[in-house]
Amino acid sequence: MTDMILILTQVLRVLSPVFIGAVVIWCAVSLLREKKLDYIYATLVDEGSGICFPVRYLECSLGRSASCDILLELPTVSRVEAVLRHTKEGFRVFRLGKGEIAIGGKPVRASGLLKDGDTLTVGGLSFSFSINDRVETGVVAKRRGSFLMLLLLSVYELLTGYVAIAGVKEELVPSCAMAVLLLVLSQWGYFLYAKLKMHQIGLEFEIGAFTLCGIGICNLITAGGSGVITQMVAYLIGLVGYCVVLWFCGDTDRTTKYRYLASAAALVLFALNLALGSVRGGSKNWIVIGSFQFQPSELVKMLFIFAGAATLERLLSNRNLLLFLVFSTACIGSLFLMGDFGTAVIFFVTFMVIAYMRSGDIRAIALILAVAVLGALLIINFKPYIVNRFETWGHAFDFADDRGYQQSRTLVAVASGGLIGTGIGVGRLRYVVASTTDLVFGMVAEQWGMIVGVLILSFFAVLCCYAIKMRKGAKSAFYAITACASAALLLFQATLNTFGALDVLPFTGVTLPFISRGGSSMISSFALLAFIKTLSPSLYSKRRRVAHENDL
Repeated sequence: MTDMILILTQVLRVLSPVFIGAVVIWCAVSLLREKKLDYIYATLVDEGSGICFPVRYLECSLGRSASCDILLELPTVSRVEAVLRHTKEGFRVFRLGKGEIAIGGKPVRASGLLKDGDTLTVGGLSFSFSINDRVETGVVAKRRGSFLMLLLLSVYELLTGYVAIAGVKEELVPSCAMAVLLLVLSQWGYFLYAKLKMHQIGLEFEIGAFTLCGIGICNLITAGGSGVITQMVAYLIGLVGYCVVLWFCGDTDRTTKYRYLASAAALVLFALNLALGSVRGGSKNWIVIGSFQFQPSELVKMLFIFAGAATLERLLSNRNLLLFLVFSTACIGSLFLMGDFGTAVIFFVTFMVIAYMRSGDIRAIALILAVAVLGALLIINFKPYIVNRFETWGHAFDFADDRGYQQSRTLVAVASGGLIGTGIGVGRLRYVVASTTDLVFGMVAEQWGMIVGVLILSFFAVLCCYAIKMRKGAKSAFYAITACASAALLLFQATLNTFGALDVLPFTGVTLPFISRGGSSMISSFALLAFIKTLSPSLYSKRRRVAHENDL
């Protein structure tokens, strides 16, 4: 048995970078070659000139600005005069400018329902509105390989789990084996649900996340197996939450309705954290209730992005942007009061992404950044002890016996792992405190190799590139903002975790999404991934698209 484990360990050293590289490349090729579907939901025909304006999105802006979806180059029309948005009632016109807007001769004050055959008057121009009976659909790239890739992943996870379990105590073997089996079975359960119930075409997002989760579970087992069942429960909750978020975000009316509730929930969670939180690692970012504990800041990440996004007619309102600025200040300020500076930086970067996408004004973003830098300098001036937390940055080996112990051990582990690692279950970093949380990248690099570590970061970079590429084809500004903000958050957080453990950046103690131990982080990561997937035009198969089109 021992000889078999040794042979499998050596085989997996070589196989791991090859297989994980294949997963990341497959995800990248499939996602980055995806194109938006060319829907034409309705048409606006100028009754005077006969010019036809196709309505290609469920949200379209009308005005004389070059950035508008329907360009009306008239001095009587505002830069952004109105927004045409599809709701449950049908297409509705929302007035934003000061020009004349009427439906069937009746003036529109705030908004009005536009029915098939109605006449829409904007700035003196009259348009006949008609909903297309047939929707033109662009070609979707064929999505193949999900079944085969998931089959190979299952075999790989069983092999890595088998090797990892061989090193744990006998009394923990049943729980560790159960965790590995649950991991594989849940992935196939989701596959069947996605294909038979949701009728999805591609599962690149999910298989990429499953691969990272498998690495995280294997790391927990090699670190002794403690807490692996708790992590699996969080993984299952996160997977169910992923499905719920996909369903919930399918209706922009529903998302708009609950934005303020999400904001209130986020502020309540932070208030509870400030009042009842427990201090760990210098930060008051945990709430402990008996044996149950969680990090509110992790759950607030998805609420923060959800509350910050907006449909197009709200996006172009300065009042809504001001409310989001106040909400963001309250959230980031709460994190500073908790002493959770790493998460505060993540929230600030996410805020910058949302603010830029909502305003499009780089000067306003520069001003916000300048104010933030000034605020940071004031905090350092009045609370100089904060600087002491970063004293070891870049000098880990100078403090190797105390404050720099974790980073120095991580650097040694990464160096000993080399390109293909020492092997699963073979390494010393697993005995260091926080090896499966804050230092998990070092543990991956030691046992699985630096190649696998780089591939993990590459997956998050692929998600970010995908969100940037597909944002213009989003059916709603809400989807574009949530996807880009979520992708930026995941990539930035992964970068902070990695470079912090390697002493390239200050050590902030944030988690590596999908891999680090932590139930709150796992649930949050799946929710953020769901926000990115809402951009995918291949979320639905042809059968589901036809049903969706019939609803119009």
